[in-house]
Amino acid sequence: MSELFSEKIITEIIEFILKYCQKNDNANNINLMISLSGGVDSVTLLYSLYLIKKYNLLDGKNINLSAIYIHHGISKNADSWLAFCENICHEFSIKFFGKRIQLNQNNIKQKGLEDAARNARYKAIIDICKKEKIHYLFAAQHANDQIETIFMRLLRGSGLKGLKAMDNLRLINFENNIYLCRPLLKIYKKEIVNFAKKYNLQWITDESNFDTENYTRNYIRHNIITPLENRFGKGSLNSILKITNNAAEALQLLDEFAAEDFAKVALSNNSLSWKLSMQLFNEARLKNLLTWKIKTLFNDSVLMPTANKFNEFIRQLKSSVDNKNAMPKITFGNVKLIAKSGVIYIERNQKK
Repeated sequence: MSELFSEKIITEIIEFILKYCQKNDNANNINLMISLSGGVDSVTLLYSLYLIKKYNLLDGKNINLSAIYIHHGISKNADSWLAFCENICHEFSIKFFGKRIQLNQNNIKQKGLEDAARNARYKAIIDICKKEKIHYLFAAQHANDQIETIFMRLLRGSGLKGLKAMDNLRLINFENNIYLCRPLLKIYKKEIVNFAKKYNLQWITDESNFDTENYTRNYIRHNIITPLENRFGKGSLNSILKITNNAAEALQLLDEFAAEDFAKVALSNNSLSWKLSMQLFNEARLKNLLTWKIKTLFNDSVLMPTANKFNEFIRQLKSSVDNKNAMPKITFGNVKLIAKSGVIYIERNQKK
């Protein structure tokens, strides 16, 4: 058992749980759900958590494990993958949920197959977490996935928040305090495969992982990252990952500036002086202030509006500040920004 503490993957998961996964459950009894695909990454995560539980590696704290497989209906092999995931959970005495979902064709056309499948998957998983009162959903994204995300965000022209890439802990459901947990972001794919082979784990291989035509992430993985690593070694990947830390530090500074700025113009916890904001801040600084306040009010659980949409709102604020009848407004998800009677409000968008 002592050799498990020398396993980097095991120690990373233990440290993650002890640091982040106690505030919503009984301190000595933590409920975790694993997003299980049957691939080597999620099987390794599942087995690691099983070992942590079996050998009581959490200083007396117990973890109640469950796992969920989402059947998207995309692959002809999905039925056998569901059965594989159910069998491996049975082998390790882990509670299993299998959920079949139907992808919306309009969402596929608007967002692409990759994003549509991911959004539908998380919606289905969150529904199960709500029902089972689970606050921590564990996913097996790793360092290579993080690098792929950086490249995808670069292609989309993302700012600092995008270059920060994936958070290791993110609130994905505000009402029920459900967190998406990624304890393996410091672990590389090769380390995961080596661990799985060492412990004789079995896993499935999704043929879509090699589809570079329909999946941007796969194209980046096979045609950019793999050649980079082969040419320059693992050090090149470490250098790319530093981007996330640099972006996180810059965002922290911007948040501190935003908090100071808000104190100068605040009228209440969710409102600020319209005219004074125009006098004190340029467009970039006001945008930073509003972005920060939205995050603090809604715990980073909302997607921000597109840059174009947000810039247009700021432009309207600036051009109509002296117009008493003007009412600039922007809605996104369940959040609304509206300016009226000299005040800018940040509110929940009450859908009719």
